Formats: sequence, C-alpha cells, structure tokens
Amino acid sequence: MTWRKALFLGLIQGLTEFLPVSSSGHLAIFRMLLGEEAEGDLFFGVILHLGTLFAVLISFREDVFGLFRTCISLFRRQRGAAEAEGKRLFFLLLTALLPMAFAIPLEKLAGDRLSSPVTSGAGLLLTSLILCAADRIREGEKSAGHGARLRDALFVGAAELLAVTPGVSRSGTTMAAGMMRGFSRDFAIRFSFLLSIPTILAAFLWETVKSLGSGSFQPDLWGKYAAGFLTAAAVGFFAIRAVRFLGRRKKLTIFSVYCAGMGLFTLAWCFFSGRI
Repeated sequence: MTWRKALFLGLIQGLTEFLPVSSSGHLAIFRMLLGEEAEGDLFFGVILHLGTLFAVLISFREDVFGLFRTCISLFRRQRGAAEAEGKRLFFLLLTALLPMAFAIPLEKLAGDRLSSPVTSGAGLLLTSLILCAADRIREGEKSAGHGARLRDALFVGAAELLAVTPGVSRSGTTMAAGMMRGFSRDFAIRFSFLLSIPTILAAFLWETVKSLGSGSFQPDLWGKYAAGFLTAAAVGFFAIRAVRFLGRRKKLTIFSVYCAGMGLFTLAWCFFSGRI
C-alpha cells in the first residue's frame, strides 16, 4: 500500500459512498485498474468505512442527536409536534431497515459471482437508469411529519437490497424509491442519508470482524490508514452537500450520465482484457 493508493482509495470511497454512483462498484473497478487483489487490504476497508461514517454523522448531527433523544424519550409522555415527528422518523427508519436482514444471506448466496468488474459495470448501467428515472418522478409532498407511512419506508428498504449488487448505488436507489412513494425530494434525500448510517455501521462492523480474522492490520501502515480515513471523511462531507444541492434541483441526471459512461468503459475494458 503506497501513499498514493491510500489517498486515491480514500478519495474514491468518500466520493462514491455518498454520490449516487456506487462505492463498492468503483472500488472493485479501480482495484482492477490498479492491479490489486479483489479483496484488498481488509483493515484499510474498515478505515475507509469509518471515515465515511464520520462524514455522515457530522453532516446530519442534528438529526442524529434528535433520533438519539427520541430513543430515550420513547416511553415518555411527550405530545409536542417536534417529538411526534421525531418518533415518526425513528419508526420510518427502523421499518426501512427490516429488509436488510436479507442482505447478508443474499451476499452469501451469490458468493463471488457478484464481485467481478463485469457485474460492477452492469450495475452502473442500472444505476444510470434509476437516476434518470428519479429526475422525472413528479414532486411529492410526504415527509416524516406529513403523510409518510411505514409501508413507504418498507418499500425504500426493500429497494436498498438492490445495492447488494456492486455497481448499483445504495443512495441513488433509496432516493429514487422514496420519490416513487411520494416523498418530497428534500425528505427523500435526507431519509436516504440517515438510512446510510446503520448501513455503513453494519459494513464497518462486518469488515472489522473479517479483518481481525485475517490478520490484515499492519502497524507500520498507520500513517496511510490515517490518510485514507481523513480523505474519505473530508471528501464524503462535501459529497453529501453536493448531492443535497443537486438532488433538490433535479440534477441527478449528471450522475446518470457518469454512471452510464463508467459502466460502458468498464464492460469494454473487461471485454478487451479477456475478462468476459
């Protein structure tokens, strides 16, 4: 692991974790281009996820503290509008997480068949179609305090399972699913990012367990680990701001065009390099 690769992979993780372009697909593609093993440094993957988790917690700190207070006050008799909306958001997020119980079984069932750059390229093309459709969905009005129901959240959570496939963007899929259920664009984007917190945390814990078992931690690389963490966190913070800005203005087509181009490039590379 060189300094250049540490910074580069931190940049890619920070951008693609939150931009609707699929972090797993891009990491698989760039590791292929860099000539690294598909599994890579497991502990470094843990560090990158920790950086992006830090970015989303800072970006949505008010919502995170609000949800934490909601957890504490669930059994208290608080009838204010703010408390009611906070509890509603809490249960919407909790409902959306239920389908993720099938994520690990699906990954195990698929095995290594989903980890190839070819799959990532095809997944990026699907993401392109999803984002293109999202910008054409009629603006809804639902939010946690107005109209959003548990079945809407369940639909968003079920759509998130598509992101088990590398190349399919988790954030793009959940934002589009929320818009399909009538969420306002602002709430669909906010809900998607809040939903990413337990998802990233789960990925962080899962990769931590795998890295401890593999013994991939290398104490002499602590400086590169720190560089990857800081890069992923800083880039992730600005990526979140960019998505919120562009998503509210129906500019997700920008990412759609990128995903289409990257997907076609990846499939062409795999074809001419004999991977297909």
